[in-house]
Amino acid sequence: MAKILVVDDEPDIVCVIRTILSRLGHQVHCAGTAAQAERLLGLRRGGRALRPDLAILDLVLPGGDGYALASRMRLDPKTRDIPLILATARLGLSSVFGGASNVAAQLQKPFDPRELARTVEAALSGARPGPEPGPDARPLTPPSSSA
Repeated sequence: MAKILVVDDEPDIVCVIRTILSRLGHQVHCAGTAAQAERLLGLRRGGRALRPDLAILDLVLPGGDGYALASRMRLDPKTRDIPLILATARLGLSSVFGGASNVAAQLQKPFDPRELARTVEAALSGARPGPEPGPDARPLTPPSSSA
């Protein structure tokens, strides 16, 4: 049984993910915003310091984006080894993180429940700490929208 953090602002998606992962025997913790996730992870003062085995992160969140959260997790020694599955409905957004050391997989919404289960199990079985960011490590940023 793994501890999995789900960060998504869509209650229906959270419900589906929680149901699937609970049936697989995992313990699921949920946050609806980046700020809630930061508190759960202990990245904000007074937080809980939850240490999940995996985090499923929506990249588009209210009140702060998933890019900033993923970057903060990657750069913080307490959370950099937590593998991430990036989930988004917007095409191309998750590709920015393709080479990031803590990104285990990407999911395009809507996703099939079997795809979610396979992706989670693969990420958990292959989860290993990424390299420590060097002195030149920079936060990841979303692609600029030039139209």
